[in-house]
Amino acid sequence: MGRTAEGDWAVDHEHAVGTARGDFDLLVSYRVKDGVIDRVIFMTLAALSGSRRMSGRARKPSSMSAR
Repeated sequence: MGRTAEGDWAVDHEHAVGTARGDFDLLVSYRVKDGVIDRVIFMTLAALSGSRRMSGRARKPSSMSAR
């Protein structure tokens, strides 16, 4: 739906459909270091109001390790 980028971070506004929770909007933040996404943070609208936050760290795929 939209992307904003600043420095090492990019933030996407996404719309998820067909989930067990139904359809919902969320923000997905990506941090890029040395050309690889090393951190991803998912925020639902509930998280933006302070009630829920999900986050995780992305790892370099093994196929890219040989580069």
